[in-house]
Amino acid sequence: MKFSRIISTALALATVLGSLIFMAPTASAATYTNEGKADDKGEPVIDYTSKNEGYATREAKLKDMEEIKTVGDYKIWYETYTGEVAIEELSTGNILFTNPYDISDSYSTASVTTKEQLLSQLIITYLDNEELKTMYSYEEAALRGQIVMKDIKNGIRVEYAIGEEAIQRLVPRMTSAERFQRFIIEPFEQAIADGVDGAEFAYEKFMTFYELKDVNAKGLTERQIKEMQKAFPIVNTMAVYVCETKISAQELKRLENYVKKYCPLYTYEELDSDNQETGFKNTDQIPPRFTMALEYTITDDGVEVTLPANGISFDETLYQLQDVTVLPYMGAGSNQYTGYTFLPDGSGAIFRYEDLMNTIYSVSGKIYGEDYAYHEIEGANTETMRFPVFGAVTNYSDPTDVKIDENKIYDDAGFLAIITEGDALATITTSHGGALHPYNSVYATFTPRPSDTYNLADNSSGLDAAEWTVTSSRRYTGSYKIRYIMLSGKDSSGNGYDPSYFGMAEAYRDYLSEAGQLEKLTASSEQLPLYIESFGSMKGTKRVLSFPVAVDVPLTTFEDIKTMTDELLDADISNVNYKMTGFANGGLDASVPIKLSWQSVLGGSDGFRDLVSYAAEKGITLYPEFDFAYINERDTFDGVNLKSQAIRTIDGRYTRKQVYDSGYQMFQPIGGPAVSASVFMDFWDKFGVRYNKYGNGAISLSTLGSDLNSDFDKNDPYHREDTKEYTMEFLSTVGETNQIMISGGNAYALQYANVITDVPLTSSEYIRASETVPFTGIVLHASKVITGTPINMEGDISRAILSSIENGASPFFTLSYENTRNLKSDEYWSKYYSIEYDIWKEDLIRYYNTLDDAIGSLQNCYISDHVFLDGYRIPDEDELEADRKAEEEVAMRNEAGQAAAAEKYRLAQLRAQRLNTEPPSEYSYRYETETIDTQSKYKTQSGSIVLVGYEDGTKFILNYNSYAVNVQYEDQQYQIEAMGFVKIG
Repeated sequence: MKFSRIISTALALATVLGSLIFMAPTASAATYTNEGKADDKGEPVIDYTSKNEGYATREAKLKDMEEIKTVGDYKIWYETYTGEVAIEELSTGNILFTNPYDISDSYSTASVTTKEQLLSQLIITYLDNEELKTMYSYEEAALRGQIVMKDIKNGIRVEYAIGEEAIQRLVPRMTSAERFQRFIIEPFEQAIADGVDGAEFAYEKFMTFYELKDVNAKGLTERQIKEMQKAFPIVNTMAVYVCETKISAQELKRLENYVKKYCPLYTYEELDSDNQETGFKNTDQIPPRFTMALEYTITDDGVEVTLPANGISFDETLYQLQDVTVLPYMGAGSNQYTGYTFLPDGSGAIFRYEDLMNTIYSVSGKIYGEDYAYHEIEGANTETMRFPVFGAVTNYSDPTDVKIDENKIYDDAGFLAIITEGDALATITTSHGGALHPYNSVYATFTPRPSDTYNLADNSSGLDAAEWTVTSSRRYTGSYKIRYIMLSGKDSSGNGYDPSYFGMAEAYRDYLSEAGQLEKLTASSEQLPLYIESFGSMKGTKRVLSFPVAVDVPLTTFEDIKTMTDELLDADISNVNYKMTGFANGGLDASVPIKLSWQSVLGGSDGFRDLVSYAAEKGITLYPEFDFAYINERDTFDGVNLKSQAIRTIDGRYTRKQVYDSGYQMFQPIGGPAVSASVFMDFWDKFGVRYNKYGNGAISLSTLGSDLNSDFDKNDPYHREDTKEYTMEFLSTVGETNQIMISGGNAYALQYANVITDVPLTSSEYIRASETVPFTGIVLHASKVITGTPINMEGDISRAILSSIENGASPFFTLSYENTRNLKSDEYWSKYYSIEYDIWKEDLIRYYNTLDDAIGSLQNCYISDHVFLDGYRIPDEDELEADRKAEEEVAMRNEAGQAAAAEKYRLAQLRAQRLNTEPPSEYSYRYETETIDTQSKYKTQSGSIVLVGYEDGTKFILNYNSYAVNVQYEDQQYQIEAMGFVKIG
């Protein structure tokens, strides 16, 4: 069952206590003591956005920062004014800055506002009366002197108070005309007369916010007088000056500065007198102010940054915190060099600095994909980010600016960031400044408390269309943690990681292995495993005495699985595994797995027992599929209580899964209600006993590895972190008695899965992405058995074969034995229009043998290398003939040109001899030889030819082009057919 009210109350109390423990830094506590950075009042004197006060090199930046402490091989540096932190790796000299160190350098043309944003370590978005607003830590904390650094074990804690304190401004809001004249206008006029700098401008600006209210003023109509008396009854007694009621906090602060500078006689005592005399009561809303902290803790390979969620404090009665972006410019790369950011988009994608140098561009994705508890899912059909990681690499050895200072040429460097806590609430973004600023960054944004927007017109209230944003009452009280692993290259002992996407993948693989989530495989079979998803039965109709009667239509019986297996064994394919979808509890549209009833039309309970015995004899594995996450069909007395077990949206409706419809180009709901993860164990307590008695020892729980939903139930809500924890607990329990197959491969489920199907083997291929990389394959191959999507469902099977080799993935097919034409009658299942086993059998054997010959012996070998190669399309005879003619024509023009130049030079020599002048320079008459490059037009697109290497020395060159190519590798030329590959070693 869901958490009890007692537990919910305890968590709420913990949240309150956590917020009380965190003491917000105050302006008075945050004076700047660094020599040369503050005046005698502790106010900052350095403008870090000025080009005159920038840092040309990172060494210059460090020299002006505080050296805090050294832990192991790392040193922490801190900037008191801005809150910047730098982590120096002593053995390599690599330095990881939280913000660009050369932000004020002469090459940066960014505006002051942009530079202030680039100097921020935190970005907050919040709702103020349904209006979304943003605050940057530099502008709202650093410039206000509201950042404090404290010492913690192996690191530092930087505390922020972001936003203005609720204080009374020394600005008259309503005052008599006589006092306004004496304390404000006359001092301003005197300052102007005395030629005080800026006084005239300040006076004009000041007076734009004030209006005189005087019933005796000339030109007023009777109606205007009555309206004035109604709005300001004080005018019946005296004329008053009234300040603009909608004045912003920033404008109030500006007016206060004017008063303090030009009207010294106006004091807080005079302000109180004005308020008492006019009866003015300040109704200004308390300004937004958020307190939180970042903790930097040194690890063995870098630094871990923690933002305690229960330490985030603000006025929740007035504002709704939407999200917090942590270190948005950590390790940002400059366009002065080549490099790239990395996103875990599908199999992985990199975005090169040089490709986006002149383009303002960003792309984001939610970790673990969409949350179907939300009303609407918007956007295009993209691959899911299955891993909570991101990173960046800067090639300092490859500057794009030939005039770059040699002091700014460093060893190539980068980082991999792993979100170790709060990952289910995170979104990852790669951002490129283009013309706005010259930096490229990648970062995580966290949502402490889920919120959703829905249209009031969708309710039965009959209201006009209006959007309303509602925030869940359940707040995440853990921590957001990001571990930054520095990529500085391998040392002589092979330790460390190369600054590349491959180094990132190695680092993440090692991290998962050390955490016990991955373990290297020991090859149990020399043959590559083959995975087949077969459909059991579906609902259909047949006529009995001319009346339509509902029946179960068999698509693949238990006996059919034996038949397919025997035929594959005859083809020497012995490592066969089945994902059995729709074999129990009603077929393809199965009920929730609480009860267990094998479809009688497929062979019933006895048929499954017999199949289990057959599987044990033949050495095959059966993974019956059961969906715990969605209620696809309801049965009478099925044990389901939607009110307490189903997920609800923010307005109390039940929610369903949504899939992208290419026809409508939008997401459409399918199936039945989604189930709260809090009841998974309740279902298993009943179902598991029934299932385990068959002794199969394997089960498929596809959606638990691919989908992660929150729950907006008003009485017992859960966010995605809650769902993640429940799912992990459930998988752990099921795994005690069964091998587990999942789909997708969300990171939190990896340690419990034996087989992961439908792993993305490509990226979303965004138009601005530079290349797709096999990050997923590098991490998982040889530790987990993975497959891509079913090969026979691919639009380009040749490309799917290449991607399988590149990622080390086993072949996967969706095949059913009979009656597959019946699938066409169902809106969802109709997409499986070509899955008949007999049609695909020969192709399956051929494709399987291709992959088995390629990587069958490499199942327990890590992927050890991956690079992109240049190649050239092999031209046809007509193109070669055209090239020869073009070369001949150029040669003829060169010969004629050289002859003409020689003749001109000869005539010039004769003329000089005749005139007895200085002989001409032969160089001035030299003919510039014309050249022609007939090869460059055949050069392949970057990323279309790939070299992938395995741990035992085997390598493959993969040609993703639709034409044959020539590739030079290690002094040998290879000719590779279209969409083909060569195996080396």
